[in-house]
Amino acid sequence: MIHKEGYKSIFIATLVLFFWYGIAYFLYQWHFILGLGWGILGTALWAFVVQFFRNPKVDVPQQNNIILAPANGKVVVIEKIQHQNKEWIQVSIFMSPLDVHVNRSPVSGIVKKVEYYAGTHVPAWKPKASLENERTYIEIQNEHVLIAVKQIAGAMARRIVCYAKENETVQKGQEIGFIKFGSRVDVLMPVHVHVQVHINDAVIGGESVLAIY
Repeated sequence: MIHKEGYKSIFIATLVLFFWYGIAYFLYQWHFILGLGWGILGTALWAFVVQFFRNPKVDVPQQNNIILAPANGKVVVIEKIQHQNKEWIQVSIFMSPLDVHVNRSPVSGIVKKVEYYAGTHVPAWKPKASLENERTYIEIQNEHVLIAVKQIAGAMARRIVCYAKENETVQKGQEIGFIKFGSRVDVLMPVHVHVQVHINDAVIGGESVLAIY
């Protein structure tokens, strides 16, 4: 299944691929190996673009007291931080260009805040990316817990898409955004939660449990 954010990019990539095949044909007339290699390279690049925008179905757990991973990737940070004069536990997930890049709500609740910050584009795995990079900050609250999600652009990611709107109700596992070409998502949770993941764990957005409250 292809995500809607990929339709335009895949269309452009397909047009480029036909042009690429044209070059490969002319090279093939002159040199078999060179033409074949050029064609294979073009196909591989097109396939990379298509797989980047895949949007597989997720099996969302139904327990009420869980906080889910908002994105696919690797856990790179688990630490206590100070944010807005409160102490939080932050779990950061780095998404490589090979990961699914759909962002999902970690909990069911009401979107209390959506804020966009312009910023830099340092590599997303660096700690200062949370504070300095271009990002969107989303707060979601239900009757038991307030959590925040940061969509953070990286060195390659230059477009953050946020679907969440203030005062709307979201369900856990629901799509709330998309980030193009490698990035990072931070989840800020109350300190009383019980974190269920470890550094370097691979997680699946909308399926893996980050914490229990």
